[in-house]
Amino acid sequence: GAGASWADVRFERLSSQNISVQDDHVTHAGDSQSFGVGIRVIVEGVWGFAATWRTDRDSVVKAARDAVAVAKANHILGGRKVVLAPVPKATGHWSSPFEIDPFTVPLGDKVEALLSACHAASSQKVPGIKLHVDGHLRFISQEKTIGNTEGSYFVQRLLRGQPHIGVTVIDDQRGEFEQASSDGMIPAAQVGYECLKNHRLEEAGVRCV
Repeated sequence: GAGASWADVRFERLSSQNISVQDDHVTHAGDSQSFGVGIRVIVEGVWGFAATWRTDRDSVVKAARDAVAVAKANHILGGRKVVLAPVPKATGHWSSPFEIDPFTVPLGDKVEALLSACHAASSQKVPGIKLHVDGHLRFISQEKTIGNTEGSYFVQRLLRGQPHIGVTVIDDQRGEFEQASSDGMIPAAQVGYECLKNHRLEEAGVRCV
């Protein structure tokens, strides 16, 4: 209604959970979430864009009109007109593959998994050596809902995660220390909570010592 010949709308929600432990205790556990709407338009062959973190109807309508205003302002600059290639209408739902949604797993289970891995590493006794172990667990869920004026409408979800164990080996007699982590053994990946199955993190922690 504001004058765009084409438009698309993208709603994105980013959820993350971070848990940290040191040796035998929890140092941090928290969740965060951010979201917003981005709108692209073409007006007389020129792109315009606007976004807002507010998701009520009036705010989204205002963002759409702002995108059109930007396109009209860009039109003054001239240049080549945008012509979109014809594409089929896209509809559906897609998610990166996972076995266990980490955001459905109780917090206590995640803390227990981290502390268990720390304990497995710190229980490795080395004469004259002190061990300091820290553990971290982070999962991110990125959800996108996208629609356009050609009738496309689809939902995407990307899950990413990584457990981490870091070991610091301290030799008080020599005043020296060395550090190792599990990152090379269990790298960050598009994965669910299954990355912690089968004692993988415990084994990685022991190998760091």
